[in-house]
Amino acid sequence: MTGQGGKVIIAGGRVYDPSSNVNGEVRDVEIVGGEIFNPATGKPIPHEGALDASGCVVMAGAIDVHSHPIGVSRLARFSGFEELAGYADLGETVRKYLSMGCTYFVEAGLSPNEVESAQDECEKQNIACSILPLGEVVGVDRPAKFVCEKGVEEFFKQPDDGVAHHVHLPHLAKGDSLNYLEQFLKRLAGRRCHLSHISYYAFEKGNVAGAKAAEMISEYPNVTVDCGPIVFGPALTFTADEGLSERVMLAGGGGIFGDDKSVFSASPYLFQKSNILNAEFWINGMEFLLSSKNLSAVSLSIDYPSGGDILGIPFIIACLMDSGLRGKFLETLSASSPALKNSGREFSLYEIAIVTRHAPSLVIGRNGGGAVIYEEDRDFEKMFAQARHVITGGGKWKLTESR
Repeated sequence: MTGQGGKVIIAGGRVYDPSSNVNGEVRDVEIVGGEIFNPATGKPIPHEGALDASGCVVMAGAIDVHSHPIGVSRLARFSGFEELAGYADLGETVRKYLSMGCTYFVEAGLSPNEVESAQDECEKQNIACSILPLGEVVGVDRPAKFVCEKGVEEFFKQPDDGVAHHVHLPHLAKGDSLNYLEQFLKRLAGRRCHLSHISYYAFEKGNVAGAKAAEMISEYPNVTVDCGPIVFGPALTFTADEGLSERVMLAGGGGIFGDDKSVFSASPYLFQKSNILNAEFWINGMEFLLSSKNLSAVSLSIDYPSGGDILGIPFIIACLMDSGLRGKFLETLSASSPALKNSGREFSLYEIAIVTRHAPSLVIGRNGGGAVIYEEDRDFEKMFAQARHVITGGGKWKLTESR
């Protein structure tokens, strides 16, 4: 049951809602048509009356604007490769998302003929999603995904319809990538665009340049980006960029796996603190986020599964909020950054709500639906790793005065 009158009422929590300029006020939240889930099991739970959120933090459902849960699960099932078996269960990925309070994801590219069936597949899960068709604009209001050199040229051939199409630039993680990024931004000439995994292009003469990339992006109000440090440990590079797959394999990836039914290929990879380039990926993501002047243009995303396990996102949030924790972790890496080491900036809960809720909602053109209740805790990783309640579905929430 959803509560009285088909409504879920969250009572007495501290609300962080940048879309309404609410910063930690004690308010009630009313959601019509939502459903309450136990994030530990991913299953709905019955409930009568209001949910008591006293002493808790309340936010809208988080949105991941760049991920591949459906694509990677399909490739794993189609191909049958043992190396991909751990990614085959879409439901398990959804349970991970719900545990952290994420109620919406953007599938960052599928063949246009897969979009409808993939949307149907997602709707069977307890999470909302939208899907980007690869290299083809199939609707006036639907953004598409364009990949690498060929994709960039196709992007510029499209009429400027005002839609912020998503672009995966070439030269990813190369020494000249920042220069390529700058040339692309100038070429836009005011045209709207969303750039994927921006920190991978923040390299200048082989050195990390996350802060410089953030400064550059701030000059282009027509551009939104997604960004996140990688998560150390097992990952799976999942991409339609053939050159990237080959580079990952040569850098120690566990082979390239594909199937005729998918335009994507996958390569298992292990992100290690002792690997200098891996450490620079983490540093660049942190530098970019902490140096960004307009967080409303920046969405936190790790490009799952390419950036690692999505369950590593709460640690990223904790490092953004706690400079001491961030500094200690930086000392364990094989690369360093004076800019990051000396940065005392710490994100507030309001700023976390911006990069995980508000900024992504501007990218997708709607809120993610639902709400999340977190037990307030100074251990921010623990707080964001396990939501107390997740309310999925429903329309835009309504804020009322606390009773």
